[in-house]
Order: sequence, then structure tokens, then C-alpha cells
Amino acid sequence: MFSTFAGALLATIGLVYIQENLSWGLGYGIPTVGLIFSLIIFYIGTPTYRHKVRKSQYPATDLLRVPIVAFANRKIELPNDPSQLHELDMQYYFSTGKRQVHHTPVFR
Repeated sequence: MFSTFAGALLATIGLVYIQENLSWGLGYGIPTVGLIFSLIIFYIGTPTYRHKVRKSQYPATDLLRVPIVAFANRKIELPNDPSQLHELDMQYYFSTGKRQVHHTPVFR
């Protein structure tokens, strides 16, 4: 964060110097060229980014569905064995190297 803000501060000081001593057009032209250059790099690299395929057509409905289902399930009895709360087998977690989310009574 420090280097980002330090770079922004130095760029601002440099552009103010250019605007006051050389020309306003050059002072605004340099950041414009830099922005165009960064957009070109962004669009060239877009195919290599990882994209997650959306499972639903309207993501807002998923956000609304969570509190509704949580409210509807508020009185469901939990099993005594915490391993019964997981949807996947233990073998899946061992083979993929993923970790289980351990359940606690905090957000019951």
C-alpha cells in the first residue's frame, strides 16, 4: 500500500510540474496515454484470467435465498456427529487436498 500511494504522490507531483512548466495538454496527455496502455494490456490478458461460470442467471436471487433458507431452517436439529454435516466424503478431502469447514456452535 505504501508503494502504491508513494507512486501516486510522485506521479501527481511530476504531472503538476509538467502542467505548470511545460503545458496543460502534456500534463493531461501523459496519464491518458498511460490509461489507454493499461486498458490494452488488460484486454490482451483477459483470455488468460480464470473465470467462474455462474450457476444461476440472476446472482441477486442467490443472495436473497441465503437468509430466507437460514430462517426457514432455524429450528432443524443438528446431528450429534459433526461429520454428518459435510456434503462430501472424507476421501474427497484427502484426495483433493481441500480442507473441511469445521462446524462450531457460534453461528448456530
